[in-house]
Amino acid sequence: MATSFDQTPFVLSPPAAPVERHGRVDLYLPTADGPSPAVVLVHGVPLPPGAPDPRDWLLYRGYGDLLAEQGLVAAVVSHRVHDMASLPLGAADVADAVALVRAGPRVDPERLVLWFFSGGGLLLADYLRERPSWLRGIAATYPLLGPMPGWGEVDERFLPLPALDAAGDLPIVLTRAGRDAPPILAATDAFTAAAAERGRPVRLLHVPDGRHGFDALDHTDQSRDAVRAARDAVVSLTPDRPRVTIDSMAPTWRLPARPDPAMSATCSAHRAPAAASLGLFPGWLTPCRPHGGIHARRTPPCRRHAAAVWAACPVRPRLSAGVTPE
Repeated sequence: MATSFDQTPFVLSPPAAPVERHGRVDLYLPTADGPSPAVVLVHGVPLPPGAPDPRDWLLYRGYGDLLAEQGLVAAVVSHRVHDMASLPLGAADVADAVALVRAGPRVDPERLVLWFFSGGGLLLADYLRERPSWLRGIAATYPLLGPMPGWGEVDERFLPLPALDAAGDLPIVLTRAGRDAPPILAATDAFTAAAAERGRPVRLLHVPDGRHGFDALDHTDQSRDAVRAARDAVVSLTPDRPRVTIDSMAPTWRLPARPDPAMSATCSAHRAPAAASLGLFPGWLTPCRPHGGIHARRTPPCRRHAAAVWAACPVRPRLSAGVTPE
């Protein structure tokens, strides 16, 4: 008998974290003392009638444990979107969950990331249109950035593409499953192309052989590496320092086709010369946001200086291997 998706194991096996249930939110708690950054995880929509609570799915429990292992508070939200007409209710559930998380004593209320999955991507448009001061970035894994055929009309409020004009410098991390449904891929590609045209900071993690739900369905090294890379990207958005802004970023520059030996170390997460973190990862459509705040220069640094800065980079040890950029 086939295993239902909600009981399909997560592709990684992080240690179990303490969990507290508060209303519609499950909190996964790190062992670290003091206020920690938080990530709010927003499951897919629409849920069919009678579907188990997503907080009990092995997939989201795995993500909660994974983030708590990194020292973050993970909040898995059970929102109520069963059809396109209930998107406003789901948006209100997410907003209430954010308020609950920010009010908690274990959370730094000014360091939150929102991570959307599948059809939950329709709920991210509000945060592109009006970025709260506490929002450090948005992640979206195999997101629906437009309705599927047959779903009918969706209020423009829940369409992320038109909201891009107002997104400013908000960092966005998108994970694209290469074997996803064609309408999902088309909407993702249209979004990333529009982001590139507008100079928006979108990082794309491409999982060539990934299916929709690859983080539970495809137990492969590629899937595991993709999840680790997305995790590391999310963690890198929450350092305890002032938020990076467009004004603090170095201009984009290109690396030579044959980099100097001093820069020959490879950033395995992005398959590019490591010192590219000083300016532009191929997986970013604008300069690398987390590294830009530390390493940005108004002109490209000399090769030896670049290598020295990379060697001292506090984010470098958390980068993971095996994900090819689009």
